[in-house]
Amino acid sequence: NRFNDFGISDTLIREVRASVTEGKSALFLLVEQADLDRIASVFADATLITSDLSEEQLAELRSAFEADHTP
Repeated sequence: NRFNDFGISDTLIREVRASVTEGKSALFLLVEQADLDRIASVFADATLITSDLSEEQLAELRSAFEADHTP
């Protein structure tokens, strides 16, 4: 999985894949210093799957997203 370099494990990918079945969708948030209880209250009917990234992994992931969207 190309996201292993960013700290997103195969286990997390499998968990998301198993959770997002036909008729469901996924929303991925990239946040810093999030209050998970507050996020959970906003998405009360959702299943939250979280992952913590190091500062280095976060910077690499942001860079990859920016590179994918640069014309």
